[in-house]
Amino acid sequence: MRAVILDTGVANLSSLAFAVKRLGVEPIITREAAEIRAADRIFLPGVGTARAAMAAIEERGLADLIREATQPVLGICLGEQILGRRSEETDGVDLLGLIDADVRALRADGLPLPHMGWNRVYPEDTPHARLLFRGIEAGDWFYFVHSYAMPTGACTTARCTYGEEFTAAAAHENFMGVQFHPEVFHSVQGTLLLKNFVVDICGSKQDWSAASFVDTTVAELKAQLGDDRVILGLSGGVDSSVAAVLLNKAIGKNLTCIFVDHGMLRKNEFKNVLHDYECLGLNVIG
Repeated sequence: MRAVILDTGVANLSSLAFAVKRLGVEPIITREAAEIRAADRIFLPGVGTARAAMAAIEERGLADLIREATQPVLGICLGEQILGRRSEETDGVDLLGLIDADVRALRADGLPLPHMGWNRVYPEDTPHARLLFRGIEAGDWFYFVHSYAMPTGACTTARCTYGEEFTAAAAHENFMGVQFHPEVFHSVQGTLLLKNFVVDICGSKQDWSAASFVDTTVAELKAQLGDDRVILGLSGGVDSSVAAVLLNKAIGKNLTCIFVDHGMLRKNEFKNVLHDYECLGLNVIG
């Protein structure tokens, strides 16, 4: 089963990808039509303005792909708004038109905007809500960052109040959206909502783990590199260090690491990190 996170160019992709991986499912971040059409479920994340998001989606050829989708689709934050008809933000912009609701500025009744922080969410008693909010109680807390939202209406599947009542979640057919951020690391109920979508609604198997990623990556590196020799520059940071450990597992002594003293490390840190690399069994020159 394949989960796709749409690379819209206006989204924080990493936090959502990490949240899905914590469920034991490895997502694909892509804007390729073939991968999107082959997906079993699709995430539509978004941050920023509706106008910028629609321009990026159109420019990347994603608008028609989303409209044509028959798989379950979950829009998150701005991604939920994009599923609507029209937003009044930045003098108004037409949206994808998949959920029969407009997007307007929050009437916050003097409260500060954006609406940022934790707030209580109240699911409706509808088929979409019963699936997406399974195990989540009325009044449970979710994390919001937004100034625009859909008013409550026929497509509302959950409500929230910030100055006025607004749509916290909406749905129509296979298209669902949430105004809040279920992917934030410290959101227990957000994790449950993502599980409901990925596992229960979409039928994904929870068979991804960090250990399986290491095994798969090492096997791929062995097949790709064979007996080739590799030189790898090390900065002392996480990315190059992880790459070095994975390559070392794959090709061993055929890997030569060069640890560069680039002048940006703390006092004595170069010596200490070089020692750590040696303790990891790396063939390293520093």
